[in-house]
Amino acid sequence: MQELGLFYMIQKLKHPVIYIYRTIRIFFDQFFSRGLMTEIINAIPKSIIQNNRKYLASIKNWVPIGLIESSVFRYGVNPHVEPLLNRPIDIAPTNADLLAFFATQCGCQGRYLEIGVSVGKTFWQIMNSAVQFECWAFDIEEISPALKQELSLISRVEWQTPSSSIKKTPSSFSIFLFKKTGQRVYYICADVFDPYAWTFLKDLSFNIILSDALHSATALDFEWGMLMKANALSRDFFLMIWDDLDGEMKDWFLRNKFTMAAQCKAPLNAVGEVFMNGWLGSGEFPHRYGYMIKHPKCFFK
Repeated sequence: MQELGLFYMIQKLKHPVIYIYRTIRIFFDQFFSRGLMTEIINAIPKSIIQNNRKYLASIKNWVPIGLIESSVFRYGVNPHVEPLLNRPIDIAPTNADLLAFFATQCGCQGRYLEIGVSVGKTFWQIMNSAVQFECWAFDIEEISPALKQELSLISRVEWQTPSSSIKKTPSSFSIFLFKKTGQRVYYICADVFDPYAWTFLKDLSFNIILSDALHSATALDFEWGMLMKANALSRDFFLMIWDDLDGEMKDWFLRNKFTMAAQCKAPLNAVGEVFMNGWLGSGEFPHRYGYMIKHPKCFFK
């Protein structure tokens, strides 16, 4: 435990300016900002945060031996954070807490899509906290063992992966039963650049989408185009967030945010950026998120 604590400190000291700036931004927004997203984050109840921490703690090992070595893209896990995946996180709000709060506050059924699931830590929290939501996952990797052990396979269909992909095994669409809740869970294992994979999302009207797959402007552009082509975003109410908006991804978001808002008939003041903790909590510096939201009228009641 002492070694991991030291590891946390080293990661923060590697980029001290980024860490200090983003932490100050979170503090400032919490007490002085009056933006819509800050208001929502400040309203996240402790019960949701505590429950999410409990759900995370229920899985003891997110990275079993051999998982990374046999993967396509390391499950999106950078080597320097791999030792932290099984460590508990603090009670500062994370992106998963925000998504869970939005789902429960809406007070109705809906659909959740996570693009870039990695080992499944965020997806697992939403499966448990947003039980009225149908959960869909899209990742180039096969479903992680941590998630798979909690599910029963119902059906699976496969197709040939495009030859240009770094994925060299067949792509697939699987339906699972989440034994705890009785809900079905849907998993697309495919390259994000595979147009056929996106056809499974056609006209499904997702209310919450987390974009956290391939971190490039080209991938974000293709992803958004596929979502629009599939008519996959709900026109009633939705929250979409983009994780790790740095460098060219931030530039892409700033160039396109108002066009995207217009396409979805979302208010222009409901699209922007916010800093908050990601899946490792305070163990790394806060993430920059892009967001677009169209909330139901009952949201703040």
